[in-house]
Amino acid sequence: MRFAKLFLPLVLFTFAAGIFAQETTPEATEVVEQSTSSAYAWANANLGILLPAGWAAQEEASGDNLVLSLAPQDVSSNAFFQMIVTPADVYPPSQLTILDDALAARNLFGYSTANSEWFGDNALAITLRNTLNGIPVQARVGRLPDHRIVYAFGTAPDFSLIANNITLDDAYLPETAGYSLAWAVPIPEFGVVIDTLQPRVAGITASADRIYAVTQQGVIEFDLNGGLIGAYPFLNPSTPTGIAIGSDGNIYVGDSVCRCLQVLGRDRRWASSVGSFGANAPESVFATQDGTIYAVDHAENAYMLRTVGVSRERTFPLNFNAAATPIAGASNSEIVVVEWLQSLIDSSVSGAVSMLNSQDILPELKFWLPYSPDQVIDAAVHPDGWLAVALQDGIIVRAAANGTITPITAGLAGISTLDFAPSGDLMIGWSDGHIGLLTTSASPNRVGSTTIVPFAPVLGTLSERISSQQWQFAGEAGQVITLAAADLLRRDTLDMVLTLISPSGAVIAENDDQQGIALWGNYDSYIPSFTLPESGTYTVNVSRISGEGSYALALTLDRTFALEEQAITLTGALSDIMPVDRWVFQGQRGQIITVTLRAESGDLDPLLTIMLSDGRPLARNDDADDPELGINAQLFRIELPRNDTYILEASRFNFTGAGNYSMLVFSG
Repeated sequence: MRFAKLFLPLVLFTFAAGIFAQETTPEATEVVEQSTSSAYAWANANLGILLPAGWAAQEEASGDNLVLSLAPQDVSSNAFFQMIVTPADVYPPSQLTILDDALAARNLFGYSTANSEWFGDNALAITLRNTLNGIPVQARVGRLPDHRIVYAFGTAPDFSLIANNITLDDAYLPETAGYSLAWAVPIPEFGVVIDTLQPRVAGITASADRIYAVTQQGVIEFDLNGGLIGAYPFLNPSTPTGIAIGSDGNIYVGDSVCRCLQVLGRDRRWASSVGSFGANAPESVFATQDGTIYAVDHAENAYMLRTVGVSRERTFPLNFNAAATPIAGASNSEIVVVEWLQSLIDSSVSGAVSMLNSQDILPELKFWLPYSPDQVIDAAVHPDGWLAVALQDGIIVRAAANGTITPITAGLAGISTLDFAPSGDLMIGWSDGHIGLLTTSASPNRVGSTTIVPFAPVLGTLSERISSQQWQFAGEAGQVITLAAADLLRRDTLDMVLTLISPSGAVIAENDDQQGIALWGNYDSYIPSFTLPESGTYTVNVSRISGEGSYALALTLDRTFALEEQAITLTGALSDIMPVDRWVFQGQRGQIITVTLRAESGDLDPLLTIMLSDGRPLARNDDADDPELGINAQLFRIELPRNDTYILEASRFNFTGAGNYSMLVFSG
């Protein structure tokens, strides 16, 4: 489907029965969300889990290990997923006894291993040699950023859906399954090469085993892995507006030059065109599940939806106050129409999302899109009925049946069209003549929402096609933050730049290669101890300079506490992506404090520093003088030299290790 920015003057006349204006609001009871998953907060393990619809979770502890078991509530199903989180250990484990025992409990024996990635770090992908009642079983072993070891196994295909969408903090839950770019390929030149022809992909569609794209040159056929099968140049100059596959196996291409649908037959020869449309039409060519071809037509300052090439063609009138060309598509059960309706009160324009089936006369309004037509490039309907909307800034969002908007991927600049394959994979066409496939069956390009929260690391991916990703957080004036972006695989090949953008849109901080050794890689990016100038929503942009791969991003804050007569215990965590934690307090000249920093988990060797407000260190300790404290750190009876704001900094000796810590602060 393609969206053209064609604005029309508002025609004022009385509403016909059943036709709505922008001020109409659908009743909440009319909307039923057909969700395919929900979020589950595994608080004991501090992880967020994507739970398939109809599944239930059960937690338990086995010694120091935490166990989460997921299964459908339908007891007749053999599907399952189990995850075991163990304390920090050397990775990879020398023995996989924990996994062996868990598999044996389900009569699963024997497997092979291969190197993989998980949580942005090295992992083992495990293939079982036998099945569970004929269902393939998959397994994986990996390490979290805090160095805890994770063992997971379960039945396909749910295993990949769950394992690939785990978030690294139970306060930051996965909102929907994340998509990853499986492949992207250029469309080759073919037919008569003319410099004036645009490489822009004008439409894309798929059958069960083929993908078809259309440009001004013609139609190109690919397999589901992006392999070229054939190219079919137009016989005459054409301006394609969309593409669909009919029930007869023919390929139908909207063409605004002939104002018709060009037909590429099953023998892949061009046949006689069908249909007759108005100016700049047809648009939004699509097929319903039964293969009926629909297209948006335009005539006499009005839009309509038409069936084409059937014995009894039908026309569905759309709303009279449309300000731009509607976008239409179909799920497995209904037709979805996005109309850009102009308010009769203030002339503002919004997207009205409506549904209809072959028995309806008029679309039924379901919800409003919070975008104007110049923000939207295209939209596509998932087989389950939700709407994917491609925005000008390279973000694709999911609009659920109740109007809830959730980003599903970002950083895909230059999109010109998109549509869903029957499998639910999302096909993308770009203005530069590439096509690609986004899938939920592989590790997503980002996990969780684009809104990040402090102390909850997130994962993203950069590549030639995904050159940047944006994240947002709510900040307050005067807050001191630290941002870190690191390649946890320690390959030192992904070079990225980290940019902080203020609520007013100004670039206020930026780093390419870290200045220091807080992070492991030379190309990791670090913005430490930055004071926010204003309150509002800040944007963090992670951009690729060279290389490709996954990265971890973390936002941390300076936290404050007050000295008291009794000892105070502060807690936190340190890892490769959160290497420093800072606590701020007001101290008076002559006060004496003792601070003890203990490692509570993992392989953490803590380092403790107290600093003046100007950043100069007052004292530092790695291993305490008290032998009973071992490798833990202690600053014993430090006298404060002046009235000042002091900073206690918890970090790691030699910037290695990870785990939780406790900090005991005693004044007196």
